[in-house]
Amino acid sequence: MRLPAKKVHRVFVLSLAVYVLALLVFTLYPRPLLESGDSSALSEFLKSHGNLFYKILYADTSLVYIGNYVMLFPLALLLSWAYPDWPKLIRMGVGVGLSGLIELVQLAIPGRVSDLVDFTSNSLGAVIGVVTFEILQRGRRSRALRE
Repeated sequence: MRLPAKKVHRVFVLSLAVYVLALLVFTLYPRPLLESGDSSALSEFLKSHGNLFYKILYADTSLVYIGNYVMLFPLALLLSWAYPDWPKLIRMGVGVGLSGLIELVQLAIPGRVSDLVDFTSNSLGAVIGVVTFEILQRGRRSRALRE
């Protein structure tokens, strides 16, 4: 049983909205401990606040680099599924624009660092997400033609 197209569209739009909200909370949440640079204060904080959110928020550099590539990939996929008729460059532009906006806003948030490398890797993740969607759609259309 297939869901009606309108319901599927609503699911993707709602998923996109939830993802963007979570992304903004995660990327714009202040990190005041990083202002002091005292690694013992950070270590003590993580012991007392041992939840996953803080462990990711204060992750080591290699995890942060990987996370930056992956962060906007789901956004690009959800955006593409919600609005498949939008041109590819528009969908890519939304991801790149959101990445730029996040980096600009982080300039004013305590403990956050705005970085060109973050912007580039986030943007690349968004572009790869749109390209992945296009490849999946092409495969889906070719399977449909064979049936």
